[in-house]
Amino acid sequence: MKKIFFTLAILFTINAAFSQSDLGINLCGNTQNVIKKNNVIIISKEDFFNCSEVTANNENLTIVSFSLGISAGDNYIEISIIGNKISEKVIATIKKYNPSKLYIEKIKLSSKKGAIQSVGAFTIILKTK
Repeated sequence: MKKIFFTLAILFTINAAFSQSDLGINLCGNTQNVIKKNNVIIISKEDFFNCSEVTANNENLTIVSFSLGISAGDNYIEISIIGNKISEKVIATIKKYNPSKLYIEKIKLSSKKGAIQSVGAFTIILKTK
């Protein structure tokens, strides 16, 4: 009995590890800016402000919530966001502090069946044109 349980536990663990390997996050559904390498994306401030939507690269998954972090001098501001859209109020906060980097963390995805899973954090580097 223990061997069967142990074998099943290993199979579930391996399955979970491999099934999440193709998960990616992008901005506005643009597959050219999928986060894959070093969890960093570089985008112009103008493009980011025109977009302001975080999406999963898998059509069966939707963003439920995430947090957006901003370094403002010696302070770190963390804003919790429900859904996948960055509101005008949050954009105004970003413009006020004018950071060069944003941190997307605590990302929760939902499958069509309602299963919730987490995705690792990533960094957005905002460049000026």
